[in-house]
Amino acid sequence: MPLGNLTSQFFANVYLNELDYFVKHKLKAECYVRYVDDFVIMHKSPDKLTGWKEEINCFLNSTLKLKLHPDKSRIIHLSNGVDFVGFRNFYYFNLLRKRNMRKIKRQILNFSDGKIGYARLTECFQGWQAHAKWANTYNLRRFIAQKIARVKYFIPPASQKQHQTFLPAGAILLPSPHLARASSPQHKQNSYLFSSPQNRSHTMAE
Repeated sequence: MPLGNLTSQFFANVYLNELDYFVKHKLKAECYVRYVDDFVIMHKSPDKLTGWKEEINCFLNSTLKLKLHPDKSRIIHLSNGVDFVGFRNFYYFNLLRKRNMRKIKRQILNFSDGKIGYARLTECFQGWQAHAKWANTYNLRRFIAQKIARVKYFIPPASQKQHQTFLPAGAILLPSPHLARASSPQHKQNSYLFSSPQNRSHTMAE
């Protein structure tokens, strides 16, 4: 089953339903979030999280024939940001992953080198922006749009390909509302997080 396929994601959610019940009803973890095969658990005690991590690993191995990724399953402080569902999540704002920013810049370079046409670049930008708008990226999206406009302007028309498609008016959207993570200063100082993508060797999709 291909990784990233919608069917793969659906079966991942069904298969890991047992994990949800284990974490919520057996471990009694209050702050637990899972998206397909990635999940996070939050607690103020790193020792508690360490114990839960061992119990979860045993449960996955014995019941679902899975195991936690040894490198990606870790306990971190929330102030460092949580790498989850494509963003680096902080208390009051979200940032894009650096590799996501490198991807759109690479497409602009490909357009400059004549490897792709303007229609393809526009398609990539719109897809990138649809994802990026969920983070605090107003200035970044504005910068990327301006960069695309400058690159298009300086490329001779004879060397451009498929330039009949243009960026739509209002391509730069206003920042979307983001969750305000209300938290006391004491809670910020003592909050830890356990983040763990599952092992992909069992047809699980990220």
